Amino acid sequence: MGSLIPTPTDLEICDILNKRFSTDPDPADPQGRSYIEHLRALFAVNNFLDNKHHLHRVAHLLAVSVTGGPSVPAVKKHRLRWFHLLHKLLPRETDQAIRDVLTTVLKNPNGNIAYAVFLARPAPIGLDFEIYPQNSGQPYVTWDLQGNSYCQVFLDCKVDRDLPDPAPGEEHDPPDKDPVEILIPGPKKKSKKKKSAKKTTKSSAKKSALKKKKSSAKKKKAVGKKAPAKKAKKAKKGRSRR
Repeated sequence: MGSLIPTPTDLEICDILNKRFSTDPDPADPQGRSYIEHLRALFAVNNFLDNKHHLHRVAHLLAVSVTGGPSVPAVKKHRLRWFHLLHKLLPRETDQAIRDVLTTVLKNPNGNIAYAVFLARPAPIGLDFEIYPQNSGQPYVTWDLQGNSYCQVFLDCKVDRDLPDPAPGEEHDPPDKDPVEILIPGPKKKSKKKKSAKKTTKSSAKKSALKKKKSSAKKKKAVGKKAPAKKAKKAKKGRSRR
């Protein structure tokens, strides 16, 4: 017990969620708010944790809003396992407990939750997966060294082992869009086309410059060749006059 979980994959997922629910500045927010403040503002407009949204799709959107494109985990096999867990393997009570806890964190009705921290761990629980404490749906609030209160979101796992692989084609990467979906802004991708266009312009400019040099060199050679011919003609004219 406790020798495998949290795996490197678990930590990769938790790191992204920790960033998204952190007080670090969000580079995608034009108002300069933190990640969690920006997320709270988006949540107030569209509740993406209601039952019209699937958790595996929400997890994907949260991840890409931090990475700017790639979802997590980085390895596709592990990514599909993570989506499969949220989509098919979570007990119904655990699915609802996740929604309830994160809804309270994002609404922050009492103003006593600065941020949230996520962790997976093995635990002697009744269901295969539970949100501590015992799927109550209540945030587990504690304090950091600076005196800030935050929510610890523990995903307790009954069996300390890797997640199973979904059947071929059972999960999609990325997950299918929900009918009513909020897009969570992330950092802008750098355009590769612009770079290639610049390279093309530079290469074409170099080619045209080389052509000009070659043509000017040919003209000089041609001028050099014509000069002796002209002298010969003048010499012949001079002889005929004599």
